[in-house]
Amino acid sequence: MPALPAGVAAVAEDASVEIARFDAELGAEVAPFAAVLLVAALTLADRLDTDAVLAMHGALLSEVHPEIAGRRREEQVWIGNDTFGPHGAAFIPPHHERVTALMADR
Repeated sequence: MPALPAGVAAVAEDASVEIARFDAELGAEVAPFAAVLLVAALTLADRLDTDAVLAMHGALLSEVHPEIAGRRREEQVWIGNDTFGPHGAAFIPPHHERVTALMADR
């Protein structure tokens, strides 16, 4: 398996640390995401493309939200604040209509 570029490896390591921290703090309450993601990531380790990301998404959500697992989202979402709008949200990802093009932009 080819080695990841240094920048990608550093970001992956940071993500692993944050997943482990999240799992240690909240994992028992929500789900063992780190373990689920690790199994999916190992299977798809030789590539990081749109299909691989959707497969990981499917692995994470298949039991709790099978209706959206492994699919691109079809509406705007945000993390934090309230369900009425993104004002004050902790994170607002790109609009759903831009996700396909952004995922293809490697």
